[in-house]
Amino acid sequence: MGERMIRVGDVELWTEDFGDTTDPTVLLIQGPASGIFWPDSLCEALAEGGRHVIRYDHRDTGMSTTVDFSTDPYTLSDVAADAVGVLDAYSVPAAHVIGFSGGGMVAQTVALEHPERVRTLTSWGSTPLAASFVAPDGGGSGLPGPAPEVMEALLWTLQPAADDDERADRFIGMLRAYAGMLEPFDEQEARDIVKRMFAQTQSPAAFVNHHLAWAASPDRTEMLAKVEAPTLVIHGTADPVVPLVHAEATAKAIRGARLLTIDGMGHDFPRPALPQIVTAILEHTALVGARKARV
Repeated sequence: MGERMIRVGDVELWTEDFGDTTDPTVLLIQGPASGIFWPDSLCEALAEGGRHVIRYDHRDTGMSTTVDFSTDPYTLSDVAADAVGVLDAYSVPAAHVIGFSGGGMVAQTVALEHPERVRTLTSWGSTPLAASFVAPDGGGSGLPGPAPEVMEALLWTLQPAADDDERADRFIGMLRAYAGMLEPFDEQEARDIVKRMFAQTQSPAAFVNHHLAWAASPDRTEMLAKVEAPTLVIHGTADPVVPLVHAEATAKAIRGARLLTIDGMGHDFPRPALPQIVTAILEHTALVGARKARV
C-alpha cells in the first residue's frame, strides 16, 4: 500500500493503492468526497482477491487541488479526465472502474468518453442523471430526488460553523441521514473518518463544486446505450440519497447490465453487505483468477 501525489493537467491529486501491481487494477471513484471514504476493509478485501486497488481524492476533495469554480469551472468530463490521468500515472492501460454515488456518474462518463480505458464498469449507488439530479423536481427526468431529510442535512453542512467541532457534527449528521438499516449508525466511527477528512482537506466545503459540475453536465440516460464495458449496477433498497429507481434506470439503459440490490442498504458501506458486494465485484472483474477475499 502506498500514497502518491500525482499531477493531471493543472490539478494535483492524492492517490493510494493496495495490493500487487501486477494484478488487474480496480479504480475506485468516490462521490464528491475524499477517497478515504472507501472503507479500508473493502480495499483490502479486493486486494486479497487478486486486484490492484487504487483510490484517490478528486479535485476539490481531500488533499487534492481546490479549484475556484467561479474562474475555473469544470464538468463531469473534466473529472472523468482526472480519473484517466490517475490510470496514466500508474501506467495502467485499462482498469475495472467502480464509481459510488457521484463517482458513478464519473465512472459512467469514463466508460462513454474513454471506453478503451475501461475493462468493466460498476455503478454503485448512482444514477444516469447529471443536471437533472440537482434540478428542481428532477428536471423533468421522472426520477425522484433525495429524501427531504437528506437535503436538509446536506444544506446544513454548507452553512458557516463556529468551529471545527460544529462543522464535524454537521458532516456526521449528513452521514447519519445517508445511512441505511443494515446496522446501527456508528457515530464514533463517523467522527473518526470526518476528523481524518478535516485533517487532510484544504477546504471541507469545496465538495459542493462537484454539484455545480453535475449541473453543467448532460444526463447520460440515452448515451448509456453506447457503453460497451460489461456493467454491474449495485444499489441499496433503502438508499435515501439516490432512490433505487435510479439504479433500475441505469441497468435498463446499459445493454446487458446486471443489477444487484442489497436489502436495507442505504447510501453507505455497511459491514454486513460488504462480503456480498466484494464477491460480486470479484466475479464481475474476473478476467484473471480471483483469490478468496475476507471482509
